[in-house]
Amino acid sequence: MIAYAVAFTLWIGAIVALGVSAAGFLASTGLLVTSAVLSGLAIVAAASALVLARRR
Repeated sequence: MIAYAVAFTLWIGAIVALGVSAAGFLASTGLLVTSAVLSGLAIVAAASALVLARRR
């Protein structure tokens, strides 16, 4: 259950970073990279949550 919460939190962080970057008219590529990294971590966390759920 915690892995799902972590994945959701990372996903929300990615959305916020992308929104802030878009509000600044994509002036900073750092926020885009942050959004991409957080999205990737959210995918990994969600996949690990599925694997952990199958083990139980």
